[in-house]
Amino acid sequence: MGLIYNHCTVLHKRYYRLYGKYLDKFKLQKYLVKLKKHKKFAYIGEIGSQAVQDVTDRIERAYKLFWSNRKRKKKSSPPKFKKVRRYRSFTLKQAGWKLDKEKGKIRIGQRWHGYFQYRKIEGKVKTVTIKRDAVGDIYIYLVCDVQCNIVKPRTGKSVGFDFGLKQFLTGSDGNNIKSPYFFMLNIKEIRKKCRKVHSLDFYSVVEILKYEALKLGTGVILVDRYFLSSQLCSVCGHKNAARFVDTRSPPLGVGSMSKQDD
Repeated sequence: MGLIYNHCTVLHKRYYRLYGKYLDKFKLQKYLVKLKKHKKFAYIGEIGSQAVQDVTDRIERAYKLFWSNRKRKKKSSPPKFKKVRRYRSFTLKQAGWKLDKEKGKIRIGQRWHGYFQYRKIEGKVKTVTIKRDAVGDIYIYLVCDVQCNIVKPRTGKSVGFDFGLKQFLTGSDGNNIKSPYFFMLNIKEIRKKCRKVHSLDFYSVVEILKYEALKLGTGVILVDRYFLSSQLCSVCGHKNAARFVDTRSPPLGVGSMSKQDD
């Protein structure tokens, strides 16, 4: 996939130098169909038309964003070459895949692969994305068309949570969640294969909370990390004024400050 991406990027740059505009993706797709008949580019035919179209779609979106940013005088750059190993995902739409839910297998191209199901598949599958992470594990993402029920907003008791390191979540209702440090067991091996590993992903947790709250008709309110929530009473909401004590050493020639009575 990385070879096709880089080749298409070269064609876009060459087309712009000749005609002064970006290459239409449909013209590019027709060209790739003819190109795979040559022996040098026979590998294009082994990938599948849907996967090849996904490459052209990605470049198309990237160039449209680039031209849009230029009109708004926003600094941006066109698509660049990628290392083949860093091109780690592709998306299939109507063809190129088949799902067997009973056997727990999925066919990508001509090969069947077993998979571990993270959650129940609901609705009609629209697209299938295959992604490889930095460690080498393969993940399959299914985008499904699901009919959602209309949920009316509800009112009730609010609960506040505070993120932390030793204690992952501290709840105002007493429900606390400990920090998951399971990545620390193989931290040396993970560091070799990844530039950076986070056991505590606060952003993902917030996104999951928003998603689940939407289904239940509940809202999620984000509070700035520097908000002095510890000064607010959990019962009446009264704010207790903070007291600051200057612990710095006094300058030369000045006596130390005496402790004032409460």
